Amino acid sequence: MIFCREATKRWGGTGGGSVTAGGSPNTEATTTGLRIRSFSPGFIPASGLFREPRKDNWFFANAFTIVAGLIGFAVPITVGGDRLAYMATASDNDVPSGSYYTADTGSRAVKLEDGFGPGIVSREAADEDLGRRLWEKSVLLVGSE
Repeated sequence: MIFCREATKRWGGTGGGSVTAGGSPNTEATTTGLRIRSFSPGFIPASGLFREPRKDNWFFANAFTIVAGLIGFAVPITVGGDRLAYMATASDNDVPSGSYYTADTGSRAVKLEDGFGPGIVSREAADEDLGRRLWEKSVLLVGSE
């Protein structure tokens, strides 16, 4: 999220859509037309990201995945994929550049009208100086602006 916020300031979009931990809206604006968005796909233990725990303890990892789904705090892989598709195709009115979108834990919402919308970012993610320093370090490592 830090990198997305800094990229929005430097490269484009309309800003807005997320709220900082202090409650201030993200209002940086530039006009290159590039859409830069971040989102939480939800907790998806059935995804490949959960493969290491599966290697270490196959039974526990699979039992945890089933229980997390039954209790309702995990979402299926398809929900994460649908959220990604929505973020990639939504209009600038629905998802402004610089936005961070999320849904309540366990929610299967994939669109703004379903409850998938602007999320609160941490103080660290909203730290403009930290974003600038991350950008500058990235430029040094990659060798390109």
